[in-house]
Amino acid sequence: MKIQNLATLLLLSFGLAACGSSGNSNGDEVNRLKQELSETGKKLEEETAKMAQETKEKEEALKQLANKEAELKQSQDQAKQTSDQLKQEQARLAAEIAEKRQALDQLTAKQKVLDQTKNDLKAAEEKLRQVELMSQGESLAKQKALKDLDNAKEAVKLAEEKLKLEAEKLKLSQDQVTNLTRAKAEVEADLANKEQELKYLNSKLQVLEKEKQAQLLEAEKLAVEKQRVAEENARYIEEEKAWFKSQMGSEEMDKWRNYGNKFNVETRNFSYIEVDGKKMDVDRNLPFERKAGSRIYFGQDRGYVQNYSAVLGRVRDARVSKDGETTSSRFTIDSVIGDLTSSDVVAQTKGTANYQGIAFGAYGVGNFAYTVDFDNKSGSGSIKNLVDVADVSDVVLHEGKIDGNIIQSSVVTENPFYKAEGAYGPVSGTYTLGLYGPNAEEVAGRVVFDNVPNSMRRANLKTPEGGNTAHIGFAGTKQ
Repeated sequence: MKIQNLATLLLLSFGLAACGSSGNSNGDEVNRLKQELSETGKKLEEETAKMAQETKEKEEALKQLANKEAELKQSQDQAKQTSDQLKQEQARLAAEIAEKRQALDQLTAKQKVLDQTKNDLKAAEEKLRQVELMSQGESLAKQKALKDLDNAKEAVKLAEEKLKLEAEKLKLSQDQVTNLTRAKAEVEADLANKEQELKYLNSKLQVLEKEKQAQLLEAEKLAVEKQRVAEENARYIEEEKAWFKSQMGSEEMDKWRNYGNKFNVETRNFSYIEVDGKKMDVDRNLPFERKAGSRIYFGQDRGYVQNYSAVLGRVRDARVSKDGETTSSRFTIDSVIGDLTSSDVVAQTKGTANYQGIAFGAYGVGNFAYTVDFDNKSGSGSIKNLVDVADVSDVVLHEGKIDGNIIQSSVVTENPFYKAEGAYGPVSGTYTLGLYGPNAEEVAGRVVFDNVPNSMRRANLKTPEGGNTAHIGFAGTKQ
């Protein structure tokens, strides 16, 4: 705008000179015009210096823009960590882009001013030509005016070159702005994907958290159940041990000794029978058909007697099956009696002793073998070939430690519990064994399975308490 005012002043000066008289009047007018041209040249130089300063400032702005581009890249990296920072950086870049566009608009306005200045200079040239026609004798003033005009043209040329350079730099800046805008769009798209992914992960995390809580709850339940089972097993072991010791000196031993050193069966008298839901006294000698579903209530004792110990079992509530066969519904090892070896004798005994004998259920018998390592105060063994209503798989009697004169440990069947029902897996339980006789000449005890499936609790092993337990008795002598 300042250049436009100077050009207007120059035109007015030429106009005044044209309107004056010739001679001295023209000389004064020319001098005044030269003075005004000189001032106009100075002002053009000042304006040129200002434009140079503005060009320098624009160059600095471009450098700052390059720095902002680097900051944008850094912001893009940081956008992966926090969306909030990225949004703030995007807002700042948008403001900066708007500012650069405003600078471009300002530069365009200056270009228009420069174009107007060119037009004004052309008008001044025309005015000067008119002055030259009016005063041919004032060649010196004309030359000076021409020189000043050349200087003004040179200044305009320099200003045009600088303006062109500024425009080229600004164009580069616009390309950078375009790249930044494209990068901004890519970052926004990436941010949207990250936000969607974060939403999915949060949803999945909630599901996992629920599953974790459920697992923790289940683990707590299992821990409580495990503790309960451990306490129950510990209580059972102590009760079983106390039960064994309570059998010492039992009067039952004297009665069973009468049968000799062998496996014996004593069938007790019927108390009553039940047919089709009706009880009938057996003493009436009523006719009785072995009809499916009928029940015969009687007791049958089964025992294995040795010189110093005996294992006694009992069958209860035999019933008639559909095919007319009678099978037991209850069987337990009720007593393991005899003269336990003194704990002091057991502690002083050395070497290894092998014991062999039998194992039995409600009907069948099998082979029992056991080894006691008195040096290491431990023992282990097995039960094999127990043939009953259904063959029972071999039973492993795991190693147990001697506690005074009693050994306790776990048992497990090597194969499915009943060989005839292979679909069912092995079962486990515990066994308790006592050392009997003055010098541990005999062993006797029982196995209690605690996890026999309901469908496998056959009459030959099922206990009267029901549940999932089954008993096997065993006894043996030192070889």
